[in-house]
Amino acid sequence: MADNKTDNKKKSIHITASDMEQLQSLLDFARPSNKHDLVNFERLEEKLYLATIVVPEDISTDFVRMHSTVHLRETDSDIKVVFTLVFPSDADISSHKISVLAPIGSAVIGQQAGDIIHFKILDRVRRFTIEKVLFEP
Repeated sequence: MADNKTDNKKKSIHITASDMEQLQSLLDFARPSNKHDLVNFERLEEKLYLATIVVPEDISTDFVRMHSTVHLRETDSDIKVVFTLVFPSDADISSHKISVLAPIGSAVIGQQAGDIIHFKILDRVRRFTIEKVLFEP
């Protein structure tokens, strides 16, 4: 694409080795409780299967990894969203901590600033541009 923005279904993603290990363990023990959760679970599983695994020192700071703070802008409405990507046990919407198993969480993991992601909520597909990624270990 001319504007360097890519769709999250057509691009390989980068995952750190430590995130991959923890996410694989999560998928091994998590059991989706309904059809909606199953879609996010399967999306994450597929992304991990296709991911390029990198050591933390080699991953660019603009890639979304666990504990990244992500700044998004909805492409249709210009609504801005900021949250930190966390494991399910740390999720807390009031603190803007979103689970990697949530629709938006499974959509952003491994993507990078400039990418366009999409996910479905309440039978509506939402499209966002990743504007900025901040990571502080």
